[in-house]
Amino acid sequence: MKNAVFYINANKCILCYSCVRTCPVKAIEVKANSTFAKIIDSRCVNCGSCVPSCPTEAIVYTKSIEQADAILSKEKNAILLDPAIAAEFPDISDYRKFAQMLRQIGGKNIFDVSFGVDLMTIQYQQIIQNFKGKHYITSACPVINDMVSKYYPELLSNLITVLTPAQIMAKIARKIVGNDSEIIFITSCTASKSAYFKPEKEEHIDCVLTFEELRNIFLKHNISETQLEYSDFDGPQSRMGSLFPIANGWIELTDLDQSIVNSDIITIVDKNNSINALDEYSDKMNQIRKHLNMFYCKGCINGPGMTNPENILLKTNLVAEYTKKRANSISIKKWQDYIGEYSQIEMETSFEANDQRISVPEERVLETLAILKKEKSDYTKGCQVCGYKSCKDFAAYVAVGMAKSDMCLHNSLDHRNHYITSLQKKIEEMQHSHEEVKIEQEKTKKDKELAQQAMEILNAMLQKLPAAVVIVDNSLKIIRSNQSFINLLGKEALEISEIIPELSGADLKTLLPPSVLQYFSFVLENDDNISNKDIQFNEKLINISIFSIHKNKIVGAVLRDLYAPEIRDEEVINRLNEVIDKNLQMVQKIGFLLGEEAAATEQMLHSIIQSYKSNKK
Repeated sequence: MKNAVFYINANKCILCYSCVRTCPVKAIEVKANSTFAKIIDSRCVNCGSCVPSCPTEAIVYTKSIEQADAILSKEKNAILLDPAIAAEFPDISDYRKFAQMLRQIGGKNIFDVSFGVDLMTIQYQQIIQNFKGKHYITSACPVINDMVSKYYPELLSNLITVLTPAQIMAKIARKIVGNDSEIIFITSCTASKSAYFKPEKEEHIDCVLTFEELRNIFLKHNISETQLEYSDFDGPQSRMGSLFPIANGWIELTDLDQSIVNSDIITIVDKNNSINALDEYSDKMNQIRKHLNMFYCKGCINGPGMTNPENILLKTNLVAEYTKKRANSISIKKWQDYIGEYSQIEMETSFEANDQRISVPEERVLETLAILKKEKSDYTKGCQVCGYKSCKDFAAYVAVGMAKSDMCLHNSLDHRNHYITSLQKKIEEMQHSHEEVKIEQEKTKKDKELAQQAMEILNAMLQKLPAAVVIVDNSLKIIRSNQSFINLLGKEALEISEIIPELSGADLKTLLPPSVLQYFSFVLENDDNISNKDIQFNEKLINISIFSIHKNKIVGAVLRDLYAPEIRDEEVINRLNEVIDKNLQMVQKIGFLLGEEAAATEQMLHSIIQSYKSNKK
């Protein structure tokens, strides 16, 4: 199963849009509410342009080292080596060391892809020289092939239908080693990881390693050139095919005229040049009337699988020197024999359209442009800071949800300026209301002080009350009590209060008997107050009233010792008054029967009350 070549680590992505701007085919989407970018594999051409653009190294390609190790452990395997290796390892003095190093990691058969270049070049030359009115685009670069298939399907028939050098060598390797052998291709091209995965084809390549991955394998096995002897490549050898990594290198192998005036071929390299060339070729092919030799990178010497993307001049010279050595190692006669032996291999291929161009109704694009506040005259123009060719192109991708409006510099600046203006207005409002806030703070401070004073007064009054007062929560834990309550409970409570002021937090269940506690529980559960309940406690007659303060959560109680002199006289008077009030109602009803006797009874009761009052004084 073919896996995606490139992916973005969401944990590292800072959503800077750098990769979106860099991507030549806009295969990276940023959803409206997403916090990271995502590569759409079906749209991706695996060029690798996004990797160096990412400041956090969030974009990586799929490594195939484990797969390669598994293949190298088998008896029947073959390694195909891209001649661009000369530009990757300038420190290796002799090409024969490459072959030996690859044998050390498990390679059983080592083939130089340069011979595949020779066979491909012969096919290219025949097509170009036998011109019949149709102009072609070279198909040796997997990125260009994928780009045409997905974004320029109208040019698909112009691709030369010849296998790439690596695919040609894969067929030769299977012919030599056997169809059941597994093949590894080592190259600078990351697009090869996807393009050459064709299990149903004879040119199928099982595993593709970049030069970066190869270095890691050498390091893992501790393989160094200085420790090894020479070992030549297997199979057919090339003389000049090693020039292929240089963009127009294969043309050097032909007798085609390369002069500016007479050449039928225009060589195009690099990302921006490739896109512009395809746009122009699609529109003006009949006017251009030239074949295109295209490489997305600056030749294979600068593929994304190289560890050093710099020093193009040095790399070009290294490949040229490598080619000289290879040419001197084989006679023309021997090379011609190889060509004769393998030129009959079927090298024809085909390409299928996989149109990934987005199609957005004009109305939706115009609506999006209006939201972006773009003038009609600017539809086909733009600063291109967003990475799109025009404002209209950008609006189309925003409309389908593959881009965000804030990727537009002008839109972002407009939002920023609006925000700054709004913020300044709020600052002015805040400054204007600062004095009001200050006054309110002073008022709040005074209110807080008054509340504190009131609390202190209430607490002082609570402590001075002769009646015992206690407040408890729904767990019967004491929230607050006064000194009279502590005195009522006795010596043990007094000792506890010296450690726990006001018995705050103490468990009422340890201080009162169950017969009393049941009244507290009743009020808590039923939110029904109990008034003037007489109970026996500690050889005293206690009058208790329990009332709800916070339903089912907090209750308060007032307890009075009826044996206390100041309570006893007052309570007798209160209760006599209650008796008088109740009896007066009865007296009024039966007054006609009692006559003067009722009046005498009332006088007697009043005299008793007055007697108690005078004794109290």
